[in-house]
Amino acid sequence: MRGRRQVAGALVAGLVAGVLVLAVPAPVAADGGTDVEVTCSGIPLLGTTTTTATVNADDDVDPVEVGGTVINTLNVPVPVGDVPVEVTVTELKLTVPIPAGVTLTDVAFTPSSFSGDSWSVVGTDLVATLTGSVPLGGGAPAPTVPDVAVTTTIAGPARTVSWTVPSSITAKASSFLGPFTATCTPTTPSTVLITTEVTEVAGPEVPGVPAGLDVDLAQGYALVRWSAPASDGGAAIESYLVTSTAGGVPGPSLLVGADGREAEFTDLEDGVAHTFSVAATNAVGTGLAVGPSATVTPRWWLPWSSGATAVDEIVTWMTGTPPTAAERSGWLARLDAGTLTVGGLVDEVRDGADALANVDPTIRLYSAYLVRVPDAGGLNFWLRRRRSGYTLSRISSYFEDSSEFQTRYGSLTNRQFVEQIYRNVLGREGEESGIAYWTRQLDLRRKDRGQVMINFSESSEYIRVVADQVDAAAVLIHLIGISPSTAQRDAFVDAADASSLADAVRPLLREASFADRAG
Repeated sequence: MRGRRQVAGALVAGLVAGVLVLAVPAPVAADGGTDVEVTCSGIPLLGTTTTTATVNADDDVDPVEVGGTVINTLNVPVPVGDVPVEVTVTELKLTVPIPAGVTLTDVAFTPSSFSGDSWSVVGTDLVATLTGSVPLGGGAPAPTVPDVAVTTTIAGPARTVSWTVPSSITAKASSFLGPFTATCTPTTPSTVLITTEVTEVAGPEVPGVPAGLDVDLAQGYALVRWSAPASDGGAAIESYLVTSTAGGVPGPSLLVGADGREAEFTDLEDGVAHTFSVAATNAVGTGLAVGPSATVTPRWWLPWSSGATAVDEIVTWMTGTPPTAAERSGWLARLDAGTLTVGGLVDEVRDGADALANVDPTIRLYSAYLVRVPDAGGLNFWLRRRRSGYTLSRISSYFEDSSEFQTRYGSLTNRQFVEQIYRNVLGREGEESGIAYWTRQLDLRRKDRGQVMINFSESSEYIRVVADQVDAAAVLIHLIGISPSTAQRDAFVDAADASSLADAVRPLLREASFADRAG
């Protein structure tokens, strides 16, 4: 009997040690090994016995802020020892008190000799259960017990959270003595296995320093760009403060919204060195600024390489010939003095003799015939011929023979043709007297359709109706160098109507694509 009691005691010690693996939530500060003494009852032939097992535990973080998460991991091998007979364990169950203010979100088990594992929260306790048919002793190899990872969320206030030993451990098993259930309780229930230091959440700070400061420069204009700081300081960024200096003296500042990453400075003094800085602001305050930027100096002729090049290219592009020396000198003097802007120069060229005699009539005839914005290639082709001496009548005859014109008007009677060009060219229904007059001119062969089109395209009504559209087409095709869409033309018209043609030109010169065009 004495031998059997010794065997049973050893078995219970093994069972208890195995159960303790589940009992310990992992410590936050690598609490290490703790010797846990337990008293077990319900053991056949033995009654009550006491045994000790060493529990090892570690964690992933300590201290932790209020509201933070801690993952605790633990493992204890089963000290089977020299157990001469085999016992089969079918269930291990333990109950662990959960400290106040701690919420379990997950318990994970690594693979082990047990075929099943589960956990639940009952009241204020964690109940973990292993099930299976696991042999112990009798020469059987030591079983594999799982590593147990307990994930918890820690509520406030700041304090030390202490996990104590399990309040109870139950092992169900069977041996040659038959089935039995052993229940174990700690000798000292207040024994602490793990402590976690909980700290208050650090308050928000001002944001970090923005990154990637860059400045693009144009006539009287700077576009400042930046990237968000690596840290918002723990509070959402509300705005960015962009400051400038001019000649070393503080200049204007701009406030940009939280989603903004660029700021436009306009009306910068020409020839004066400027720098820029950017700082982020949240509810706490404004952080350190990135900057100052590299020094940049606005020049009226940017993005051209010089003022002379700017004048030469603008005039040549828009009139087909470079300016004379006297014209260049006169414009440069005014531009350098600040009494004329690049946009103003474009406006003056648009009011010049070439525009009135060649550019505008050709754009109007092109638009009247084809009912669309001229494309750059087509307009420039006919404009070269106009400047070389072609009359509008001669150009009109070519348009009249074009497939595009014939497709639109070729099958119409003379009256239908006249009615349709009222709609397409003047944008309205024709009055009966006008329709009858032009129809009679065609019927009597006094005029052909091309001559009628010239009369419409050069009528005072049409010149007035399309004046803004002609300006837009000329600027976009000749100055900017594109074949504009209807939307691009209309956007320029709207910008010019809102201010002036000179002001509408300025943002076009700031486009990266134009910087590639300017010499």
